[in-house]
Amino acid sequence: MRFRLSVVLVLTAAVAAGAARGPRLSLPLVRAQCVGAVPCSPAFAFRTGAAQLTAAKEPAPTCPKTGKPSETPGGSVQLAGVTRNGAAYTGTLTVEVTNVTTFGSDGGDCPLNSLQIETPTLLGTLSCKNGRCRGNVLPVACLPRECADVPVTTEFRLLEVLDAPTLEGGKAIARPGLFVAPGK
Repeated sequence: MRFRLSVVLVLTAAVAAGAARGPRLSLPLVRAQCVGAVPCSPAFAFRTGAAQLTAAKEPAPTCPKTGKPSETPGGSVQLAGVTRNGAAYTGTLTVEVTNVTTFGSDGGDCPLNSLQIETPTLLGTLSCKNGRCRGNVLPVACLPRECADVPVTTEFRLLEVLDAPTLEGGKAIARPGLFVAPGK
């Protein structure tokens, strides 16, 4: 019971703090595991990692200033102590965030009226130097301007840090999660 109360208090504090700054989702990252309880990308390891995703307020998702997705960053990702085959890693890694997005209705002029899709919606590149990696994730595309008055619900599905983009056969290095050390 005490644990449950602690979790409720922590979640309440997190929601209150997030409401003051706008909607945010903070996720700890762990080494991605694949079938057989083995790392998906065994050459890579890291000490700590975190991702923070942020929601944009209208009309930002329509990119009204420049028409480019870089106008509305979707969050940031950091990894520390990254190694590849035991040596501190310098190079780049890929981040992909998949969401289920549901578009409401505005009466008809938005081409996405009442549509629901599950697809990668945020992409990014982490720049790594001597085992410290960081970078931002950006929307894949801007929403059409006619959709600025449509309610949009985004449900988080998956965040992965990969050794290469999925389309190039990339393997997951990190995903959101928690690690529980075994007892002694």
